Amino acid sequence: MKKRTKTILICTGIALVAVFLLVLLGRATQGFQNWNTDEWKLKQPNPDNLYHGASFLDDKGVIANGSDGISIKIDEDDNSIKVKGTAETDKEYAVALVNLKAGTTYAFDGSLTNGSNKTMYLSLQAVSGGATLANSYSGPVLFTVESDTQAHLIISVGEETNVNLTLKPILCVSNDVDDLVGYYK
Repeated sequence: MKKRTKTILICTGIALVAVFLLVLLGRATQGFQNWNTDEWKLKQPNPDNLYHGASFLDDKGVIANGSDGISIKIDEDDNSIKVKGTAETDKEYAVALVNLKAGTTYAFDGSLTNGSNKTMYLSLQAVSGGATLANSYSGPVLFTVESDTQAHLIISVGEETNVNLTLKPILCVSNDVDDLVGYYK
């Protein structure tokens, strides 16, 4: 084959690949009209999960820095909670602040499968007075608040508990634990 023919074939191949990639990009952006890259993600936080609307009590994603054996970080993309380390003492960590409406029944799930009150669990505690509204050890629970309430989402870790988990809590309006919304939409 002549050098000129090889060059033409290579250039034609590169052009076809470029057109193919542009067509794929056009489909991904719905005809180049949707350039909001946040919507390109396959998994997006579910707005019906009230946990995603919480005010997080972190410092640049960090709740606990590991100085007491446990590090807790909030993933900025999907709000999941990464808990890692071995607790030196029994400890509670406030992760987020949520607003709850009077007379509403909520379902709460900490996404734990083997928690117990001696190892690790999630709870919702009223900011005013510190009353525990709900504990999630190993599955969803229902609770109702009597008045408008601000509550902290608390992670409790027992002494010498070794954890390496990613938690995806769910808090939603529901009268049945079987009607939990998904963490992602």
